[in-house]
Amino acid sequence: MLLTLIYLAIFYSLWQSTESVNRKKLVVFVLLFYSLFTLVDLYYIEQFLHTSFHPSDPTNYYVVSLKISFKEIFELDSSNTFYYIINWFYNHIYPDSTFISLLVKLNNVFVILLAYLLITRKLPNMGVLDCLILFNPYLLMTIIRNVRDPYIILFVSVILIALGAFPGSTIGRKYVILCIILLALTRFVLLLPLFLIWLSRFGRKSIPIYVVILFFCISYFDVIWMHIIHQTISALSAVGEDITELKPLIDGDFSFSILIHLLGRLFIGLISFLFTPHPVNYWYSWISGMQEYGSYNIYTGIDNFLIWIGAIYAYLLVLPISLYSMLRLRKENSVIYAFIILYVIIYTLAYIGVTDIRNRHFAFFFILIGLLFLRNNSFRVIYKLKYVFYTLILFVGIMLI
Repeated sequence: MLLTLIYLAIFYSLWQSTESVNRKKLVVFVLLFYSLFTLVDLYYIEQFLHTSFHPSDPTNYYVVSLKISFKEIFELDSSNTFYYIINWFYNHIYPDSTFISLLVKLNNVFVILLAYLLITRKLPNMGVLDCLILFNPYLLMTIIRNVRDPYIILFVSVILIALGAFPGSTIGRKYVILCIILLALTRFVLLLPLFLIWLSRFGRKSIPIYVVILFFCISYFDVIWMHIIHQTISALSAVGEDITELKPLIDGDFSFSILIHLLGRLFIGLISFLFTPHPVNYWYSWISGMQEYGSYNIYTGIDNFLIWIGAIYAYLLVLPISLYSMLRLRKENSVIYAFIILYVIIYTLAYIGVTDIRNRHFAFFFILIGLLFLRNNSFRVIYKLKYVFYTLILFVGIMLI
């Protein structure tokens, strides 16, 4: 409860300093809408699934942190240290799992809105793009689950503000350092693209840093290469794909034919990351594999509905805008452009594109929020029918495949 009150106080401070009256009204409406939806979702999983937390990671965070001491959190072989700490405090202060779940969801609401307001509060105007960011069904699905991604969005937002990604937005150095530490405890890999962006913008005179990095990469090239290969092959194996042709890479055997095969699979992974789930294919998979009360895979009925609606939302709105605007981002907001490109490369290499909805939403969130800072970002300008047509071609092609 104390954490919630802290978030509420920070939220109110940022809301008060927001320049656009329309944005202030929108945020209040979104806060009420998100809060109501979290209550509906909690009622659903309590009444029909007889649990306070969603399947998979959300339940795991609760169960694991409930059984261990605070000291043992740091002994877990996990990149989720910060989020285990959050769950541990909830679970050892409040005895009721329903109340804990409600706090988690409400805190996720505040954390997302804190990130949004930190970036946008100095913008004088509010438009359709703001609504596209805040009413994305993928975002809503992320909020209602006990997951760390809202916090990751907040930490990355603070660091990107410090890197100059959002003109007019500023943040204190101590908060930036804190968010770097927390991001290292939550999703360490995202420090890599942020560090590379910092080097390109502020480290041009830091020749010793480049020398050390180059020396490190050359000295540990084999280790880095093998780590990437093991992660890639592990991802393929996890989704049941045949890894026979790639197994020689594990033993250090490298050939041109294997490289071609790997590059081809990575290209498919890139398409998978950007353009799935596909609305038609996902609907068929969900309906044919549906369990009790709409559950399918690790998702509840509400989760699956949001994923399906989110896929339609992406194909009709987000993807056409993204296809058109990425070239403009490259010219007008190189920091966001570089971060998105590096993020997609990392997740394609590591997971062959087969990753969670919340990771896809992460890319969409920062693409759309970056567009708010383009010189001309009205919906009529960035939503081109030509790019809707391109997206439709991809829609049909993926459906047929």
